[in-house]
Amino acid sequence: MIQLGFSTLQMSRRITRLRCCVRNYVRDRMAHGSAKPTGHPRIPNDRDERSVIGIPIPYIAYIGITTTFLLGPAVIFFFEDRYNTLVRRDSEANSRKVKRIIFYTINYAFILVALVPTLVNAPNQDEAKALTLKEFPCLPPYLVNTPGFYRATNNAGVATSSLMFVILVEFGQISFFFAATALKVFNMKTASKRTSEMQKQLFKCLCIQVIIPIVIICVPCSYVVGLTAISHLDQAANNIACILVTLYGVLSTICMLVIHKPYRLATVQLFQFRKLTVPTSLFVGSLN
Repeated sequence: MIQLGFSTLQMSRRITRLRCCVRNYVRDRMAHGSAKPTGHPRIPNDRDERSVIGIPIPYIAYIGITTTFLLGPAVIFFFEDRYNTLVRRDSEANSRKVKRIIFYTINYAFILVALVPTLVNAPNQDEAKALTLKEFPCLPPYLVNTPGFYRATNNAGVATSSLMFVILVEFGQISFFFAATALKVFNMKTASKRTSEMQKQLFKCLCIQVIIPIVIICVPCSYVVGLTAISHLDQAANNIACILVTLYGVLSTICMLVIHKPYRLATVQLFQFRKLTVPTSLFVGSLN
């Protein structure tokens, strides 16, 4: 039994060494020539360094930026739904539904089109790497020359202008729907006092829930856009911004559970053996 275990351990070590040798051989051959003994020398291709899992890096950058800025239409539609439910008197009309569909389509199309400059303005990566080392001599050369390093643009003004334009358009729409809905909710006279207070409480809770993505995503992204505009590199700030953006899902979920009583009670009930019998009220804004 001991001999068998020792032989197995030796075999495992030999296989591990063999894997390392093969991996190093393939890596060296890919870096200096063809992996085939009888083939022609491999010419490095700029497209090889500009792709991840077969997807060009410009497309990955475009998808990442676009999905982040799609948060804007989500917040817009949130306040637009409350505006349509509480302020508009023709919310159930068919013409109003058609107008809302067109409005949603235009907002999504605007995000997809407005961020195209981040895709088409990609520079030659050899020149971009040389320019990066010249502008930021503090960066070690091995970092810039690492396969997968990608500079989105040499002209930060184009990318910054498109991003700031998107932010201003989205912020303008959010401000309008928020102001119109807030004026209606806090000056509601047609409903009873209890209904008015419940509408105010619900609106406050929803606003607090919406603040989370604005703080967690918009503030770090705006800070990064500002650094890009002035061509300033602060890797620590970039790392903090990325960490904050990735924490959005967890913090948003925790915020929703803390603010809304029905969700909070349902979550507590999951971790208890006895059922809670607490009367709750639930408001649902109609999307129809």
